[in-house]
Amino acid sequence: MKKETGTWDVRLTNAALSDYREILLWTRQHFGERQAVAYANALDDALAELSDGPALAGAKLREDLGHGLFCCISPATRGGAVTSSRSKFE
Repeated sequence: MKKETGTWDVRLTNAALSDYREILLWTRQHFGERQAVAYANALDDALAELSDGPALAGAKLREDLGHGLFCCISPATRGGAVTSSRSKFE
């Protein structure tokens, strides 16, 4: 399969933004400010990497999960984190 090129416009829904804030608040309460900042930076880096679009190393089309859905493992977090985005090239 030929890999698509271009970039993705990465946006979080209101629900995702709320989750993001709650995750960082919980992290700060349980592990301290330093860890919350480190985690926020890792999450921000992972989201920024998604803007590379389908050319992102490790991006894999997952039509079995939904039309135009890509998943990838982000090296920005320890052990990798699964992230996903829909292609705007549908």
